Formats: sequence, C-alpha cells, structure tokens
Amino acid sequence: GTLLIDRKANLIYEISSKFESRGHFEVLDATNGLFWLDNAGLGYDIIDLEENSIRQFEPEHGLLGEFTGPAYQDKDGLIWMGTMNGINIIDVKAGTNVRMAKGTIPGTEELFTFSTDDQGSLWIGGKGSIFILNSSKKSVLSFSSDNGLDLNEEEYVSEIYQDRAGKIWIATQNSGVYSYDADQGILEKFKLNDVKDKQWIFNFFEDMHGDIWVGRAQGGAYKIDRN
Repeated sequence: GTLLIDRKANLIYEISSKFESRGHFEVLDATNGLFWLDNAGLGYDIIDLEENSIRQFEPEHGLLGEFTGPAYQDKDGLIWMGTMNGINIIDVKAGTNVRMAKGTIPGTEELFTFSTDDQGSLWIGGKGSIFILNSSKKSVLSFSSDNGLDLNEEEYVSEIYQDRAGKIWIATQNSGVYSYDADQGILEKFKLNDVKDKQWIFNFFEDMHGDIWVGRAQGGAYKIDRN
C-alpha cells in the first residue's frame, strides 16, 4: 500500500486499490496535481486526490514496456517514462503520448532514469550508458565507459543528480558513484566502504552543508567525503 501524510491534520492515510501492486518505490508529484507512482516495473499507478481515484498506465494503455523507472517531469511539463522497450513522453496539456521505441536514439537500451541540468539538458541513464539531450532536444551526446564510467553493456545507470555547485552525480547498478565536472571535463569515482558485492545505488541528496548523501537498494546510506 501507499501512505499519505497530512501534516496539518496530523493524520496518516493508507491508499489502496483493486489493482495489482508489487510495491511503490518512487513518486512524481506532477504539476497538474496528479501523483505518478512507479509500480515496481509493472507500469504506473496515477493517483488523483481531488477525485479520490486511482488508474493505471501499463502496456495495454500505451506504455511501451515493463521494467519501468521513476516517472520524471521536465521544465516544459513533459512526463518521461523509461521502459525496457523505449520511452513514453506524456504531454499532459496536449493530451498526447509520444512513444520513442528502443533505438530511436541510436544505441539506447532500456532507459531508466532522467535528470535536467542547469543548462536545460536532459540526462537519460540506462543500460550501459547515459544519453544527453540538449535544451532544444535536437542534439544527443553519449556518456559511457569510453568517458571513464566503470560500467559494462549489461549494467544500469540508476541515478543522476546535479548539486548546487553544478557537478553531476552518477550512480550505477554495480555500486558505482561518480561526480562529473562538465566545465573541467573531470570524472571522479568514489569508493563505498563495506560494499563487497555489486549493489544498486539510488537517491542522491545534498544537505544544507553541501555534503552529498546516497542510498543503496539493499539498505543503508553513505555520506560522500569530497576530500
């Protein structure tokens, strides 16, 4: 189930539905008031609190495939969803669903995570590499093992994040944590203590002191020592 916390009323509500659920791991609070919940790879549950309704967005409704990542809304209001078969781009205002099949962006495989940098470029992480769309979404660059990522063709980029200083942080399925300084063109890898096997790394966070924290799927969090 999913819990909704009303801090003003000091109440906690449990949201349930008749739909199959494998568990919700990420929530997108879209600008139109809807909440998109990644349903552990099945697709997405869409919650409308004003109408007290839940509906699903799955392959039978136009989603390109399963093994979905977190839904992401860019600065233009477009909602991006990565699947094992390509990308869905939902324009809520226009009511359109653009489907970019795998390979529409040359070399893309099973895209998973999205992030926009301070220049308006969209970073898309997936299987074996990262793809960067410029602010006009007309030019594509790639970022992979050729640029220093310790990532093979079967491993995923799991998280991309930009800190307040402008550095791009990248996490991978194989316990990799990197920072990238685009101005200097420097990629730095960080070693996680007490990690003996490959683990999924997620959820960067920059605290008020500028320190970076990162979580791992198997439990636990790390504070990055930049020095």
